[in-house]
Amino acid sequence: MRCVGSPSVYVTSLCTTAIARYIISNVKCDDHWYPADLKKRARVDEFLSYYPTTIREMGIEVAYAFHFREYVFGKKETEEGKEAALKKFDDALAEFEGYFLRRGPFIAGDEMSIADLFALFEILNANISKRDYLASRPTVKEWLERVKAATKPHFEEVFKPFDDFVKTL
Repeated sequence: MRCVGSPSVYVTSLCTTAIARYIISNVKCDDHWYPADLKKRARVDEFLSYYPTTIREMGIEVAYAFHFREYVFGKKETEEGKEAALKKFDDALAEFEGYFLRRGPFIAGDEMSIADLFALFEILNANISKRDYLASRPTVKEWLERVKAATKPHFEEVFKPFDDFVKTL
């Protein structure tokens, strides 16, 4: 696994995951979100430490290539640049799929955790591309469907504004 990337993306992600772990550790909720079992918790923590420089960074790169670079900086990305961003994202998804999704239906095993929620958000950011970026990733597609189903009806409510935004692009 690579360990590169923008320090600001990495630090922001670590702060966000630290806040999530703190809140979930201090609020009464189902154990599967952040398991008390140390092996399961280590799996969640492993993903939360891994994702900032892979799925998150590459997902942000896709979002910038397809929309935000032009919106923020006034520079349109070339088609080659867009394809390169999608390729890097696909490489990150291949790593994610091959390592984190090989042991069970969710990242930490048989039950969904906060790791799945962080991954879900980052992967869906690539919807901005309006491309079938999961065509070669059936395992990731199946995992996404499991997470969506497990979070109903909240999934639709939370992601509707984002989906509506993507439709305007």
